[in-house]
Parts: sequence; structure tokens; C-alpha cells
Amino acid sequence: MNEHIELVKKWLADPSSVTQEELDNNKDDAMMEMLEGADAEMFICMASDSACKGATSKAANYVNDYENSTGGPEVGYEEDDVVSDYDKGIIASQSGDYTGALEMFTPLAETGDADAQYSMGVMHNNGQGVPKSFEEAVTWFQLAAKQEHADAQFSLGVSYAYGEGVIQNSQTAVKWYTLAAEQGHVSGQYGLALMYDTGDGVAQDNHAAERWYHKAAVQGHGDAQYSLGQLTLGNAMGLQHNYDSAKYWYTLSAEQGYASGQFGLGFMFANGLGVPQSDETAIKWYTLAAQQGLDVAQSALECIRNDPF
Repeated sequence: MNEHIELVKKWLADPSSVTQEELDNNKDDAMMEMLEGADAEMFICMASDSACKGATSKAANYVNDYENSTGGPEVGYEEDDVVSDYDKGIIASQSGDYTGALEMFTPLAETGDADAQYSMGVMHNNGQGVPKSFEEAVTWFQLAAKQEHADAQFSLGVSYAYGEGVIQNSQTAVKWYTLAAEQGHVSGQYGLALMYDTGDGVAQDNHAAERWYHKAAVQGHGDAQYSLGQLTLGNAMGLQHNYDSAKYWYTLSAEQGYASGQFGLGFMFANGLGVPQSDETAIKWYTLAAQQGLDVAQSALECIRNDPF
């Protein structure tokens, strides 16, 4: 039996059982073509890893092709190991093969697959493998959004909020943000909160803003965490001062590296709001924010350093 085939069969049975030495000693042109340039680390990865399922399928086909040509038995593999055309498109897109991704997405999208329609919208929006076209992106986003695809609904909200591919319409943006937010889409929740916070496309409502900021914040959205801190620190109309809450949300945002959260925490320490006043701690957080290009943080640093008292 061909030793290369034996190695691939061993890998199919237990990917972790194949050693680097075996790979180095048993690579042939057919195997490398089957792997399409994947390195050894990819080849010996666990088959349960979604990124490796394509290699699993190709490896099984590689063995089947060989053994069929020699009259040997077919090597089967689990149905779950077969990569869908959509997943093949995602893998191609992530590797920068946008032409290959389009070949996978297009027929799926044209037959009504919402995930593929959304992905087509993203590619047109970003000019990946096709000329950049916000109008074309919106067309695909709309098709997916009508099927309750949350990412597409959020993307449509962004399109209407900024007038990209459509006439700017804040009320329509609110509509799509709401549909995405109600499905738990974290960016949709933040976008909707921001609209309520600023009264853009909807009546200004601090309570509604707080509710949606909170939903996004508990999912780890750093900007929502900062904004929630702002509402409770700034005593927005209808809300109570709550320095402990403000510090809590600013800290979560700051520790994720968000400049806005770092600035907010610095502001609390600079002014002794619910924490012991500390220029040293304020400078620490202002500096981190300023290093990310936040101008207001740089101005705050200069104020502290130029203050003779």
C-alpha cells in the first residue's frame, strides 16, 4: 500500500496521532496538492476544528480516489466532516481568496440563502472581489434582512443612518436597528441606544437609551459600557447620579482598551467623583486614552500638568 495513503488514513482516524517527522518524511506532490498549500500544523489539527473540516473531506477524497483506482475499499467519513459550500466561501474569504468566495456565495445567495446574501452584501460593501458598491450591498442586505438575518438588519440600519447606498433616513435606521437589537445583536443594541440617546430618528429617551446600552454592555460592548457610565455619571434627565455604576462600566470599557472608557475613568479620578481624588491615577488613564489619539484626553493631561496646585 502507498505509504502516503497510509499516513492520510492514519490522520483521518486520529489527527493528533500524526507526528511532524512523519509529515516531513511522507509528503508527496499529490498530498501537497490535496492540502492546497496548507502547512503541517494545519494538517495535524484536530478534525473537530471547523477550519480543518475541509482538509478532512479532501483527505478522505484523496484516499478514495487512490483506492478506487486500485480496486481497494472506499474510506468513508462522517457527514459532519463535509464542509458546506457556504463554509467553503467563508474559508476562502478569510484567506483572501475573494474570487473563490464569490463562486461559493453567489449561487447560494441567488437561491435564497440568507447567510450567503448577507456575505454578498459585505463583499460589495467592502469591494472584496467586486467593485465597491454600497447600492449593490444594500440590495443583498435587504434580501437577507427580510429573512430576519440579524447581521443584515444591522447593516441596513448602518446604511440608512449614514446614507450609504440609500437616501439617509434616521427613522428607517431605527427600524432596522430595532429588529436586529430584538434578536440580541449587540451592535444593533448599541446603535439603537445611541439613537435614543441623541434623539436621532426617534424621540429622545434616556430610559430607553439606558436599557439598550445595558443590553449591549452586558455582552461586552466597550462603547456601550462607556456610554452607560456617561449616563449614570452625568445625571441625565430622569436618571440618578450613580458613581459606583459609572466607575464599574468605565472600568470594564477601559480594561478592554477603549479610549473612551479610559478617559471616563481618568475623569473620575481627576475630579474625585466617587473615588479618592488622584492625579496620578487620572494621568495613567488619560495617557492610555491619549496614546490612542483621543484629543480630549491629551487636553486633560495638559491641564493636570500645567496646574500649579
